[in-house]
Amino acid sequence: MSMSEHFSSALGLFRISVRRVRKSLIEIRFFIVRACPGSVAGDFSGSMSRGGVEGSSIDPMEGSEATNSMCDLLREAFSATVARDYEKAVSVVRCAVATDYAFGVEDLELMDHVYACILNTSHYDESVIEVCWEWIDALERAPRLKDARVVSSSQLSIYYAYHMISRVQERMPRRANHAQSRADAWRRVKRSFDYLWSAAVQLWKPFELDRLDILCSWSYLALQFADAVDEDTIELIETAKCQAAHVLATTIVVENAHQANQRVATVERNIKETKSLVEKIGKKFAPKDEAMTISQTSKEAEEEEGVPVKRRKEEEK
Repeated sequence: MSMSEHFSSALGLFRISVRRVRKSLIEIRFFIVRACPGSVAGDFSGSMSRGGVEGSSIDPMEGSEATNSMCDLLREAFSATVARDYEKAVSVVRCAVATDYAFGVEDLELMDHVYACILNTSHYDESVIEVCWEWIDALERAPRLKDARVVSSSQLSIYYAYHMISRVQERMPRRANHAQSRADAWRRVKRSFDYLWSAAVQLWKPFELDRLDILCSWSYLALQFADAVDEDTIELIETAKCQAAHVLATTIVVENAHQANQRVATVERNIKETKSLVEKIGKKFAPKDEAMTISQTSKEAEEEEGVPVKRRKEEEK
């Protein structure tokens, strides 16, 4: 199998597996150009509704015109990939990323298509890592729509990019800076998923599948980066898992309860395997004086602000 076929197959299997376990997820369409949504004004620093824009300077009166222009620009990038002109495609995407336009879910999926095509033509070396970093930066650049569909879709791509970074780092010949590279990558994972989890806490209830999907992705990355994972993140994921399990066990009717319980079980398994790997490599977590209880995880204050936000505030002191 050629390298191009390898990446196409891997990305395809990843997307298919996600769709199988999440019926409520809107199908990811790399090859369908749909009408782009307009931007919705909002502020993520306070309370979050089901939509909003962080750091946007776009005039609402110019939203429609800006949307149409961005759609045309990204369609140009899409057309370039169809013509296998990947240099032009990535150049167009970089122009789009350089604007202050808040990308909608269809915009992000078109960008995903471009970076997936570039990965298909990359060698299994540092070039893959470079593409993945650029992909993550493009998805995370401000302003970001605080929309449920955008958060749900982008987290899948962000997870896959980090997954590829980890795989390449682990399979390449070890260099003197390997441990530092892993630590740096994990710090980026934490930053990415602190943001995604803060959004998830405000967008969805503890048992909703979109929120649990982000928790699953985070736990998978904790397992893949077991050599660099930190105790605080493990505790955060475990606490969120316990909260979801508690709600599922004490609520009479929960929509998609079976799928939600499957995700909780997946997170629990991933964390268990992560701890086992951590012990094998000799990186032990320090014991805690007091165990976290369910009642401590469901306080309204924590739901409003979110643990990752508190952690960032503490780091800034």
